[in-house]
Amino acid sequence: EMIMDSDCHDLEDARFIGHVSFQPKKEVIDKYGLDEDIGGTSRYDYLDNYMSVTNRVNYDDEEANSDNTAFLRVLEFCNLVDDFYDTDGTRYKGRLEIYVLNSGYGGNLKPVFMGPLPLIDGKRKPLPHIVPLIFEHEPEYPYRGLAYVEQLLPQQKELNTMRSYLAQSARRDARMYVTPKGALDADAMVNLRSGEDGSIIEVDEQYAGNIGRVIVPIAHGPVSGNILNTMQMAEVDLERNTTISPAALGQVTKATASEIMALEGHTQSEYGRHAEQRDMFLVNVVKRCLAAHVASLYDVGDSEGAEQNLDEEGRELDDDQLESKRKEEGIDNDNDNSYDNNLGSDFRSGVQNEEESEEPEQIKEIEEDEPDIDPDDDEIIGLASEVEPVRKQVERQRAGMKLVLLDPEGNLVQIEPKDIDSDFDIGFSEAGRSPIARAEMRNAILQLSDKMLQLIQVSGQKQGAVSVLAEEMYKSIHEQFEFPNNLSYDYIQNKLSEQADNVASDPAPNTAAPQQEQPQQQPQEEPPEEQEPTDKKETVNEFIQQLASLPPDQALVALEEAFKDDPKVLDVIQKAKNMEPEQQAEIVAMILSGISGESNDN
Repeated sequence: EMIMDSDCHDLEDARFIGHVSFQPKKEVIDKYGLDEDIGGTSRYDYLDNYMSVTNRVNYDDEEANSDNTAFLRVLEFCNLVDDFYDTDGTRYKGRLEIYVLNSGYGGNLKPVFMGPLPLIDGKRKPLPHIVPLIFEHEPEYPYRGLAYVEQLLPQQKELNTMRSYLAQSARRDARMYVTPKGALDADAMVNLRSGEDGSIIEVDEQYAGNIGRVIVPIAHGPVSGNILNTMQMAEVDLERNTTISPAALGQVTKATASEIMALEGHTQSEYGRHAEQRDMFLVNVVKRCLAAHVASLYDVGDSEGAEQNLDEEGRELDDDQLESKRKEEGIDNDNDNSYDNNLGSDFRSGVQNEEESEEPEQIKEIEEDEPDIDPDDDEIIGLASEVEPVRKQVERQRAGMKLVLLDPEGNLVQIEPKDIDSDFDIGFSEAGRSPIARAEMRNAILQLSDKMLQLIQVSGQKQGAVSVLAEEMYKSIHEQFEFPNNLSYDYIQNKLSEQADNVASDPAPNTAAPQQEQPQQQPQEEPPEEQEPTDKKETVNEFIQQLASLPPDQALVALEEAFKDDPKVLDVIQKAKNMEPEQQAEIVAMILSGISGESNDN
C-alpha cells in the first residue's frame, strides 16, 4: 500500500512518499522500543476489499496459535519538505518518520521514530528509499496511477449480471407437471418421480380414452432476446477497450506480415510501453543501490553490532555478565577505541584533538590587596575571565574506505568513494530477440552475405573513394540489420591483424639443418623425385583420353568442373553448351589439344 503525493505535476516536486506494510509485532516492539501491551491485528491483503464474496477466517479461540494480533501496520513516511535537526545541531534535508497505524497505539498518530533520510543522490538531495512502479498514470499527474483493469470493469460487471440472470433462469427451468386432484395415488406419484424404466402407472377408468388430461406439463417461457443482445453488446465493448495486442492474450489471428512487424515494434506495442516504465523503475532502484554503496564506503558503522552480547547458547547477556566478559577479554570501557566518522580511522575516541585538548586561556584575576584597581575595571576583568576564546570552524574531511575487486581479466581494481559518488546517467538496453526477429536476421544474413564479402574485398584494396564507400556501406548494413558483433567491420579487421601478427611471429624455416644432413642422405633417394613429371604427364594423358571418349555435352560438364577457377575457359564452355553437338565436339577437341600441349611443354 503506497501513499504518494498525487497533486504534484513532476516526480521531483513530490512532497512526500510513504509505504504501509504489515510487520511482526515483536519485531516492531524490539526495533522502536514500544510497549509490550500494544494491540495487534491480523494481516490482510490489499485487494480483500474488492473480494466481497470471500471472507477471511479468524480464530475465536485465543488459546490457539492464531495471527489475529501478531502484526502491526507500519507506515514508513519520507517527508521531503521538513528538515531534521540532530542533537549536535546538524541539519538534514528531509526526514524519515515511522508511524504505527494501529488502534491500540494511542490514536494521535505520533511518530515512533524520526531521523534523517538514509540516502542522498549525487546532487546532495534527499533520496527516499521507496520507489513506486506505475505502468499507467494521468498525463499531468505522474503519481495518479490508472489500472488497466478499471476500463474493463463496467463491461465485465454487466456481463456478470446478465450471466447471473441466465444462470438463475437455468436453475428454475425444471420440469413441472399439473394433474387433477386424486387422479394419481401416492404410489403412482412416487413411481413417476423416480423415473424408473418400465414403470407402470394405473389411472381410473374415467380417464379412459383421454390419458392426456391426467398429467399436463407446464411450459416455461424462453429467456428474452434482449438479454442476449445486451450480452453481445457488452462483449463488443469489452473487445474494443482491450488495447493489449492479441499476441499478449494468446489469441491467434489471421494477421498480415505488416501487422506482425507493427506488433514487434518496441514503441507501438503494450510490451514496449510497459517495458519502458519498468526500465525507469529499475533505474531508480539502481540509483538507490549506488547511493547505499557510497554511504557504506563513507561510513564503516558505529559500535552497534561490533561486539556480540550473546553467550554460547545464543542468549543475551545482562549487564553484570557483559561487564565480567569485558574484564576477561581485557576490554576497558574508558578507552574504547570506536571509529569517528568525522575524523577518520586515524583518530580514536580516547585521543583528543587539538580543539578538545587545548584548555581556554583564562585571564588571571587581580588580587584584592592591590589598591590601584578601579571597581569598574574589576567588573570588566571578571566578565572577561569567564569568556572562552572563539573556536575556529574547520571543515573536516570525510574518511572513506576502499573496495578492491577483480575485473574479468583477473586484475585488482581499487574503488574509492569519489569514483562512484557522482550523478551518473543510468539506462537499460534490450538484449534479447524474439523468434521472429531472429528469423528475419538469419534471412538477411543469407541474402546479403555475397554483397558483404564483395564490400570487404573492395574496402581492403585501398583504392581511394571506392574503398571508403565500400567500408561505410558495410558498416551501414551491419548497423541497420543489427547483425551480430562478430560480423562487424572492426571485428573482422582485428582478426585480420591477429592473423598477420601470428604469421610474422612464426619462425622462418630452418634451412641450415637440411644442409648439414645432406652428406648423410643416400643418392638412391633422388631418382623418385625425377619421376614426378612423368607421372604427372601420364595422369594428364589419361584425363584427356577419358574426356575424348565421352559425349560432347558430358565432356563440357567435366571441363567446367576442372576449369572452375579460370574465367576465360568457363566463358568458352558456357557458349559451347548452346551450340550444336558437332560444334561442341570441336570445342572439346580444341580445349583438349591445348591441355595436351601444355603438358608436353612442362
